[in-house]
Amino acid sequence: MSLEDIIKNQEREAEILEKFDDELYELTNEYKKCCEKIPLEEILKEHNIQLYDNNIKNLEQTQNLYITNKTKFDEIINKLKQLPEYEESCAILNKREKIKYLYYAQFYKYWKLIHDDREKYFSSDYKKTLELLAQDGIFLYFMQTPDLNFDSIKQNEIKDYVLNSFKEYNYLNLKHLLSNILNPIAYSNELHRNKISDLKEALECLQNKHFNSCARTMFAMLENEQKMASGLIKKSSNKNRLEEISKFVLDMGVEYYIKVWNLINNYYSNLLKNTNEQKDDEVNRHDLAHGIYNKTASEEDCIKLILMYLSFKEISYMLQNFKTFKEELNNDLMLLNFMNSIKGEIV
Repeated sequence: MSLEDIIKNQEREAEILEKFDDELYELTNEYKKCCEKIPLEEILKEHNIQLYDNNIKNLEQTQNLYITNKTKFDEIINKLKQLPEYEESCAILNKREKIKYLYYAQFYKYWKLIHDDREKYFSSDYKKTLELLAQDGIFLYFMQTPDLNFDSIKQNEIKDYVLNSFKEYNYLNLKHLLSNILNPIAYSNELHRNKISDLKEALECLQNKHFNSCARTMFAMLENEQKMASGLIKKSSNKNRLEEISKFVLDMGVEYYIKVWNLINNYYSNLLKNTNEQKDDEVNRHDLAHGIYNKTASEEDCIKLILMYLSFKEISYMLQNFKTFKEELNNDLMLLNFMNSIKGEIV
């Protein structure tokens, strides 16, 4: 199979996955909107149930009554089933459940395809070169095909060769790598749009030689990705989040991501140390954040941070899907009982 055919095959599976992802997102929002229309207040007050500020929480606590107070649960459900808004929400939820598993089945298919292609088409020498580059802070682990040809490049020149390939033609190759992320059509929620804006800002700073500003923005984006991957959104340190991600990566049990994460974690942790504790002459996150320029960011620093962000973003994406799928499976037995009870078929 040619490299072009490999890429087309990967793109085809990615498009199918994106289609299911869009459907899941739309159905989730549709379900939330529909739930808010359900006149729950009087029913829950009648049964002395605490009211929350949104109906999703109210329905969740009603569902929990299935275990804690089955009699009260049945009374509430019988009244809810008389409401057309409730019946509509159940229909949407059923549809979402079907799409959810189609999504995860496709996610696994896509993940396995990328994993198998890397195993098949990345030679041992190619993998070794990627690892050596990573030790210098150049992370190319987002690559799903062996796009760079190192055969004619001397070992001691590979680092400069890679960095220069992303500098030339006004960062054309770097822009190409970021093109999918920078496409606002692909994202319909505000958080994603904000991240697109941040990434565009970093790229503009890089093009205008404002390297400190570019590096600051990329550190912020890396920290946001940390929060997403670790689940520690509220008060938590970089160290806490990195430790939590390490646990999740090990739990995921995929050798490729374990190795890549260890390389990223070792390098990134060095950038977070106090300046006098750093092993190498690398840009320091804390100095940049607080305007202490013991070492100003360079063009190479910015490119390396962007490449690390892309590599970490793949791990974060895979990690979030694995975690969510595991949580969904753990919740689905209760959900199954809940949905069957609505039909009067308690399992």
